[in-house]
Amino acid sequence: MAENRRNSKGRFANGNPGGPGRPRRSVEIEYLARLSDTITLEDWGQIVDTARRRAIAGDPRARDWLARYLLGPSPLSLTRLAAMERSGISDIGGKLVEKEKADDWFYSALEQVFRENPNPDEE
Repeated sequence: MAENRRNSKGRFANGNPGGPGRPRRSVEIEYLARLSDTITLEDWGQIVDTARRRAIAGDPRARDWLARYLLGPSPLSLTRLAAMERSGISDIGGKLVEKEKADDWFYSALEQVFRENPNPDEE
């Protein structure tokens, strides 16, 4: 049996070598690739529809899940959003830019993605 490497409070004791740690990035990529091969767009649509129905019915976990995907981890407050819309600026990657420049940034980023991978369905 392995030697107990915890102190009296259940914490790791000094000198504990630790565990294997977080998986290497290549392992994560393999898991994500397998996930995307397994879950079809139709499957994803059904998952989202189920979450939507549950959120509407009052399920707080479904509401939280949808909100994280739709609004991100740090959504803007309504006050900040209204002020930004009034002043004609947008928040892109945490940087405030004029609305017109934000649109230019978005479309140039989209063009770059398609230049790098013009036929994503053929992979």
